[in-house]
Amino acid sequence: RHEAAAAHMAEAWARIRGEPACVIGGIGPGAANMISGVVTAFAEGSPLIVLSGQRRRSIIYPDRGGSFQNVDLLGMYRPVTRWSAGVREWRRLPELLRRAFREATSGRPGPVYLEIPEDILRGTGDEDSGGVWPSTQGLSGRRQAGDPAAVQAAADLLAAAERPVLHAGTGVTWARAWDEFLALGDHLSAALTTSLGARGVVPEDHPRYFHALNRNALAAARGEADVALVVGGRMGELDGWGRPPTWGLPGAQKIIQVDIEATAIGLHRPVDVGISGDARAVLAALLAEVQARTGPRPEHAGFEGYRALTRAWQGELDMTLQVHKEKVFPCSSLEWP
Repeated sequence: RHEAAAAHMAEAWARIRGEPACVIGGIGPGAANMISGVVTAFAEGSPLIVLSGQRRRSIIYPDRGGSFQNVDLLGMYRPVTRWSAGVREWRRLPELLRRAFREATSGRPGPVYLEIPEDILRGTGDEDSGGVWPSTQGLSGRRQAGDPAAVQAAADLLAAAERPVLHAGTGVTWARAWDEFLALGDHLSAALTTSLGARGVVPEDHPRYFHALNRNALAAARGEADVALVVGGRMGELDGWGRPPTWGLPGAQKIIQVDIEATAIGLHRPVDVGISGDARAVLAALLAEVQARTGPRPEHAGFEGYRALTRAWQGELDMTLQVHKEKVFPCSSLEWP
């Protein structure tokens, strides 16, 4: 019923399927309405292909003023997309669509925007002049594994760690690197955490996983860690900016950060080892290097305290649920569904 809802639906599709989703809006206010949904995708790094109509070329350029539903859509979308463009020649539409998909999925994913004027949408031409070819042509398909020297330095730190913690951001999800992340965590018997957006990377019944809202246990597990590996995440506001008391003190706690986007590394706190690369490829290389340095590690003594904090948190949740149940279903003959 609203274009913003369509953009939110597209982002849900992208997250669930792990692939770019398309959303299409009309001209002027219709396309403008989509922006509030696109903003979320831009902040969360979700790949959307956002398409809309636009008034015909003779009206939009140069803008003479007073035309019906003529809005500077490119100017509106530019701050909240990885890339935006307008089709001005129909033969370039396949080229621009190919670029849109590449921009949305290269590096850190995100939304892109393409406006198509109404006269181009209504136009006809020779289809052989359009330059259509499979999207796989021209792509290497090779995952960036990061600097080998940096991977070895990170493996040295992890193999020697007494209380390691592994933290996953949404980059682990988009790289489909959950198996590698979990395998490394299990080999080290490390505490495992995720950002809110990366929930699901680790099964939430895993014995060493601490939920993103389990604040006290998170602060203890991450604050006491001597080495923290952060993969595909920027340690933003909801992760405490990567700073105490949510994390350990810089200098006392070694930080390894892996991200496909080099500018995200060391963004909120200094890191000891930064690795720019694909989360899945880097984690696979890290696992092999760590296994070469140390065998499977036992759990450290700190987990007893972390689990006690988790039980207390779960008890508070259960109590809140019980109170809510009694308010909603005061009659004892009704069962809570």
